[in-house]
Amino acid sequence: MEQGTQGPPSASDAQAAAPKPVPKKPRKPRPKALIDENGCTGCDACIVVCPVDCIFKLDGPEYPGVNTVCRIDWDRCTGCTICVRDCPWETIEMVKPDDPGIEEKILSYKVS
Repeated sequence: MEQGTQGPPSASDAQAAAPKPVPKKPRKPRPKALIDENGCTGCDACIVVCPVDCIFKLDGPEYPGVNTVCRIDWDRCTGCTICVRDCPWETIEMVKPDDPGIEEKILSYKVS
């Protein structure tokens, strides 16, 4: 080799020159859909439009199969708001899962 000429860069040289990864900020939880089951008629409008199939029907407490209501599976809900837009009874709203008092709100929305 001639003087002044260097060989190919080593792996340690490449690692030293690579930019350091920037730590990601933790994401805020997305709002989730919540159905007021006391106003839900079980019309299926939300079930039909849900892109992730996170809405399911429950039998009513008094007459199974007759007074059905819909409920959201929060583990699958992506917070897209399509169900809120298409509910003809306006019984679906978006809520943040970490809001204070959300547990009480959920309980008040369940069919009694």
